[in-house]
Amino acid sequence: MKRTGEMALGIIGSVLNVFVIIALAILMFGISTFANDSTFTDGVLSEMQNDPNLTAGEIEAATTLIDNMPTYINAFGWLGVVLLVVSLVLGILGVVYIRKSDKQNVAGTFFILAGVCAGIISLTAILFYIAAIMSFVRKPKVEEIDTFYVNE
Repeated sequence: MKRTGEMALGIIGSVLNVFVIIALAILMFGISTFANDSTFTDGVLSEMQNDPNLTAGEIEAATTLIDNMPTYINAFGWLGVVLLVVSLVLGILGVVYIRKSDKQNVAGTFFILAGVCAGIISLTAILFYIAAIMSFVRKPKVEEIDTFYVNE
């Protein structure tokens, strides 16, 4: 049985994953460069110190947050990149297994795992979920053998 639909959705999902990985990696490099720029952080802190509505404790808490923010953003951003790479690998494995005629359930499992790693409700995840549903639900056509009974 041809599984062209599942293969197409798996390939499109994997290609979209590659684009998102590249975009997120570029974004993370940009954020880390921007956040490590001392003129930005000094400007924000000087604006906060000039604000008469803020107390000294609030300014100190905000300073601590601003100092630690690049670390948190980088950690979560690179975690997203790693999850997308795992999703890409699982999507490719799903496409490989869908080509084998007796491995549709394994491919469906890989597609579901790829969708979860890609982000529960992202476009890529939805494509992987549709491919998984198709690989689980579609069954090969049963060939009917015509038999003629002769009454004796």
